[in-house]
Amino acid sequence: MNIDDLLRNVYLFSKVSDENLKKLKSISSVRNFKKGEIVFHEGDRPENIYILLDGLVKVYKLTNKGTEVVITQFKPISIIGEVANFENIPYPATAEFITEGQVLQIDFEAFKREFMTSPEILLSIIKSLLMKIRTLDLFITSNMVMSAEARVAKIIMESPEIFTSLKHSQIASLLNIAPETLSRIISKFKQNGAIHVDEKHRIVVKDVAKLKDVIYNF
Repeated sequence: MNIDDLLRNVYLFSKVSDENLKKLKSISSVRNFKKGEIVFHEGDRPENIYILLDGLVKVYKLTNKGTEVVITQFKPISIIGEVANFENIPYPATAEFITEGQVLQIDFEAFKREFMTSPEILLSIIKSLLMKIRTLDLFITSNMVMSAEARVAKIIMESPEIFTSLKHSQIASLLNIAPETLSRIISKFKQNGAIHVDEKHRIVVKDVAKLKDVIYNF
């Protein structure tokens, strides 16, 4: 897919004029990432807007003891770290690919000059920032309130495909639980008939009501 099509597939730019699309193309580039590569580190100054086109990215912070605390994960198509751009602050966390992937990189200063007066783009940015607020609220709820079983049930309901693309240790890290805890919970869900795990380790939800009961009655 060429960069024109990539730009059109991004919800921010789906309705921009052909003239503005050319301007966007001139300040944009596509970068491919390998698993484990960093998009930006905590403390870096934001110079670009990063839009995830393919792959999975986790955003995390390190505690004083070096423990990784995953705040959220992103799937395509998402803007990553734009709060730092618009607040003009260093990135408050690190973004790392947990699969291979691809990012659309846009020069932020040029973007501000050319597009920050566009009502359509401004509205999309506001929606994205509101989504980040909801993400933070979900992170607080998941890690401070929800039980480990509720967190596992939630990710099975929302992203079952993640179990075929990531190792259990990586999924456990995303959920901020121990790998053995994740394995124990999945076994429990299998035994009570909530899920089925096939020979390719794909998780199939068999009883939605049972998973919802775990999520909403934690």
